[in-house]
Amino acid sequence: MSIPLKALCGAATVALALVPSVGQARVSGHAAVPRPDKTARGHTGHVAAQQPQHGRPEGKQGAPAGLSLRHDLYVRQNAAVMREQALQTALRRRTVRYRRAKLIEQWQRRADRAVRFALKQRGKPYQWGATGPHSYDCSGLVQQAWRRAGVSIPRVSQAQYHGIRTKVPRDRLRPGDLVLFNGLRHVGMYIGRGRFIHAPRTGRTITVERLRGYYARSYVGAVRPAWPRLPKVPKH
Repeated sequence: MSIPLKALCGAATVALALVPSVGQARVSGHAAVPRPDKTARGHTGHVAAQQPQHGRPEGKQGAPAGLSLRHDLYVRQNAAVMREQALQTALRRRTVRYRRAKLIEQWQRRADRAVRFALKQRGKPYQWGATGPHSYDCSGLVQQAWRRAGVSIPRVSQAQYHGIRTKVPRDRLRPGDLVLFNGLRHVGMYIGRGRFIHAPRTGRTITVERLRGYYARSYVGAVRPAWPRLPKVPKH
């Protein structure tokens, strides 16, 4: 049986269409497979999709911008509070130091009056039990000196030492302090520069001595009449 030439030509054309030649694409009925992107692979080797990033904008070090702004505002407010607290503390310290200086100044004026009175008694004789104005014993002299300054203190030396609240180290003596010797049986008044004034004993007159020799060896301690209670300087 013979096949018409036209039919053979049509069959050959279909066969050539089904067999791709070198360098040509496959039949258009099949889907093209995309090549993987080597720049974005996941752990399985497939392409990692580049999805757009959504959400809040980020601030410093990856924190959300709103949180970063709140943190900065908190830091600034906290710094302002600390500055205000430091300013208030400095103001309180300055106020307390001023009050302390005024109290010490008032005391020193009294002490200076006591010292001036005692110095005016130089040359007057010692007399046991005397409190002036022509003669004195040791405790009578310092009692009257502080009385002229407006301060009342006990009469005898032992009571003066125990009854006056403020005890003073020897290296911090101020003019006006009472210095005691010989088991608290003798007292004088410190006048500065390592010297004191006292009424020594029968047969002698009121005089100024240096705090050395016998008086340094027999020294017991010192008290400060009428010393004010000074407020403490705040630390915070």
